Amino acid sequence: MSQPDFKAMSQKELHAYVLAHRDNQEAFYRHNDLFNFWSFLKICHFLRTARL
Repeated sequence: MSQPDFKAMSQKELHAYVLAHRDNQEAFYRHNDLFNFWSFLKICHFLRTARL
């Protein structure tokens, strides 16, 4: 069975796939990479706009 293209999936689609296929490490790592990326962007945006 071939793997789906995780890079072409949206974040929600990938999240649903990971929940349905908990044993798929490749999907889990891709999901984790996306989560870390979006978290980083949110932190950068906060730091640029915050009046510290």
